[in-house]
Formats: sequence, C-alpha cells, structure tokens
Amino acid sequence: MSKTASQQSAKGKNAKSSASPVALDTVIGRRIREVREAAGLSQPRLASQLGVSHQQLQKYETAANRISASRLHHLCEICGVKIETMFRSKP
Repeated sequence: MSKTASQQSAKGKNAKSSASPVALDTVIGRRIREVREAAGLSQPRLASQLGVSHQQLQKYETAANRISASRLHHLCEICGVKIETMFRSKP
C-alpha cells in the first residue's frame, strides 16, 4: 500500500522536528554566542552582516539549526576569531 503525499509530508515534518542537536552543534552554538558577545555585537547586527535574520542567528546559537561551514567562516571573520576557536572546549 502506497502512502499519500500528505502522509509522507507529515512523516517528514515529524522526523525533522524530533531530531535533537548533536553535541558538537550545541558547542558551536554556544561559541557563536560567546564570540558575538565578546565582539560587542547584537544578534540583529551580526545577523545583518551575515545576511540572515536575527531569528536564524538565534537558531544557530541554540543549535536548533546547523550553520554552514562558509557562514561559520564568515562569522569568524566578522568577529575577528580563528575558526579553530569554534571547536575548542574553551575559547
């Protein structure tokens, strides 16, 4: 028996929303907030410089969404930190 499009769509939505962040995603999100605050930038200001909404930046910081490598690199350039900083246990 084949699933209908609405059943497949509902399954996809549930699968995506139930996924929890990987530990590294949480660490990187925390680092994003730390380096943003250390640089003296508000969420709206940094988000504007990255070309995303402040809500999207908030999702990166809480690990609700993953940040791409290129965007993380750009964020590090804006905040004046090395990208390695984002992966260390202590900044």
